[in-house]
Amino acid sequence: MQEEKNQGLGKPVRYGQIVKERYNTSWELKDYSGRFEPRTVSAVKKSIRVSPWKLNLIAAQVRRLRVEDARKQMKFSIKRHSSVIDEIIRKTTNLADIRYDLKPAQLEVLKCFVTRATPLKRIKYHSRGRFGKMFRRHSHLNITVGEIDFESKIANAKSKKEKSRWIKWKEEADEAAEEARQERAELDMLRGLDPIEEDGDDDDDDDDDFEEGEKGDIEEAQFEEKKK
Repeated sequence: MQEEKNQGLGKPVRYGQIVKERYNTSWELKDYSGRFEPRTVSAVKKSIRVSPWKLNLIAAQVRRLRVEDARKQMKFSIKRHSSVIDEIIRKTTNLADIRYDLKPAQLEVLKCFVTRATPLKRIKYHSRGRFGKMFRRHSHLNITVGEIDFESKIANAKSKKEKSRWIKWKEEADEAAEEARQERAELDMLRGLDPIEEDGDDDDDDDDDFEEGEKGDIEEAQFEEKKK
């Protein structure tokens, strides 16, 4: 019976065959030159005086968002500790700019999660002279900011509008990267100048002018003495 079913419907496709069709023997996607490895920067802020559950609700608003969009979300958020997340995102973007010359338009929030910190134990007073324990909860905030793979975002866009949006953001990121490259080239050019040599040349010119003026004064004095 099983053989008749297999002959009529065909053999069921195994998962291994599907993997072989989609992937090469080197386990890399077909028509893909190399995997994108984003440059990342991480930061941790410890012992924040807020419950992990409450802070995680705010952290969920910025996960997998661009840095610019994430900071806008935190700017207009009504949550009390949104400024803490905004501050950590700003510091990580500055670190990425210092280490890798990456601008905010090229970055996204890869990870943003909250872990539990050591709570403070306090006394909770009850009636009739009794008391219990009260915990003042604290949290650790972990944020990782990384480079955006625009090519994969554009290729995996689910709609035409989303695709055009990512293309626009890619153009803005390229413009920001080009401006950063020009600024870096100008700084390198300024650093390449040797101020000691320039000062030395100026000093030599001043000495020559001084010697010429001194000779002229001596000649005038000699001419006046001859007249007398």
